[in-house]
Amino acid sequence: MVPLSFDTNVWVTTQEILDEAGLKIEGGKQSFTRTMALLRAYKQEHPEQDVLLYDKWVSSFLWRFFPSCGAEIVDLEKGQVTIDTIRFRTIIDAYKDLFYQDDEDLLKNLWPLDYGLGLINREALFYREGAAFDLLVMYSLLKSTQTPVLVNCPNYDGQVIGEPNLVAYIREGTPNQLNAWRLLKILLSEEIQADVTAFGYDLPVLRSAAKPLLTYLCTTYISRTKLTEYGLLDWAEVTWADVTEEEIDAILDVVYEIDDCRLEPAVLMVSSCMRPYFEGKSSYQECLAALTDALTQKLNELNGG
Repeated sequence: MVPLSFDTNVWVTTQEILDEAGLKIEGGKQSFTRTMALLRAYKQEHPEQDVLLYDKWVSSFLWRFFPSCGAEIVDLEKGQVTIDTIRFRTIIDAYKDLFYQDDEDLLKNLWPLDYGLGLINREALFYREGAAFDLLVMYSLLKSTQTPVLVNCPNYDGQVIGEPNLVAYIREGTPNQLNAWRLLKILLSEEIQADVTAFGYDLPVLRSAAKPLLTYLCTTYISRTKLTEYGLLDWAEVTWADVTEEEIDAILDVVYEIDDCRLEPAVLMVSSCMRPYFEGKSSYQECLAALTDALTQKLNELNGG
């Protein structure tokens, strides 16, 4: 499997928010356990503060913040559940301490958490974004009043992992391997890579192809986007803060600081099975048992069992 485009796990905040919170986030890659310990301590001291802002319409809290955390949930090749109980509990408890239960009525018909509004209103310390278009929209919005800061939070093993959303495969036993590899070379060329994304919601794996894409998004789409009082986007009515070529390079430095690009197929099950533990409705052991059963059943279905 060769990734052709991907999303990454960039956390967005502003220097003003960090200064206000008294937090210092060092540049470059962070340590997952050290960063989580820092944020958990802050949350305990400020229980009213939402540390991680998430989009409730995209499945759940974990769907936004759990991807590629290094939990080693399943081995697809062996068809086995491979939960490392020590690291999994460490990761789950770290996120549990940062979880908050949002107000369903507040968001029933609106979408005010999108595009950094929560950061502007100090409703949270961090927002996770991985798509090129949304990241640039948020950066432009935050820049209009504050100083955006992008942070890569690596997984449990200290790696920053991208999530492929467009891939090419060479099947085992393909009769003409040479032609298959030649095709992959073409797919990874700058000409093709510049056209593999869907409206800029993901990023080509070739960085040189990403820069003109991000520049185009800044000059063509973001400059024609409007933010209404409800946090919705309305086209062609407002001007956002300009993002310079130097800033685009700096954004790409963060986005492309990844060690690997791989699929995490069990994330959605982790989200649905572990959420009751976050909400205090079920014990950790009950949720872990439900997750193990769900993963086992899915693996059996995939293996024809």
